[in-house]
Amino acid sequence: MKKIGVIAKIQPGGTVGIGAQYWDYFSEIGEIVMINPLVDTVADVDLLVLPGGPDLRMYKGEKPSAHTGRPDVFLDYFDMNCLDKYVKAKVPIFGICRGFQAINAHFGGSIVQHVRMKESFNRYEPVEEVLLPDDTKMKVNSMHHQAVYVDDLAECLVPIAISEAYGNVEALHHKDLQIFGVQWHPEELDESDDSSYFVRSKILSMLGMEEVDV
Repeated sequence: MKKIGVIAKIQPGGTVGIGAQYWDYFSEIGEIVMINPLVDTVADVDLLVLPGGPDLRMYKGEKPSAHTGRPDVFLDYFDMNCLDKYVKAKVPIFGICRGFQAINAHFGGSIVQHVRMKESFNRYEPVEEVLLPDDTKMKVNSMHHQAVYVDDLAECLVPIAISEAYGNVEALHHKDLQIFGVQWHPEELDESDDSSYFVRSKILSMLGMEEVDV
């Protein structure tokens, strides 16, 4: 069974761990390994998951704005001290929301600190329509105010889904490495949604799997 490493983060109540939605979602793909964000050695995993979380603050060439919220210092530490070791070890990486932004920042891209966008009333509510390169459309949930546009992307990253309403990048992948990210939260959506199929297919491809091991 494939090992899926998920970075632990601050949970409601102040504990540090993995949210139930992430656990349920990735348990259907492989064995969950909780990654301590303060340990800077590369864990023995087949996929590293960079989860969603509070606003991204600690990255080169950017300053927080008045709209930038309180960060997760554990995730910030991992981004600055540990992520590059996984990249250099060529561990496949998947980023969700904040994790998507962290991938772009890691490779030298920038992030718009605040954009007024429609947000999902419930985390599982698809409200944003995104466009794929083949002009296929699908709906995703939206829970972010920081954003990445095409001009903000690192040179090594390729946009593979764009918001139809706002023009921001909603999915990206690395030109050469097994690195993929989405701005939305697939772990919150129904598995029958097109966007869930899109994400799941990409992850399984990165893992060299045709179907889920159970």
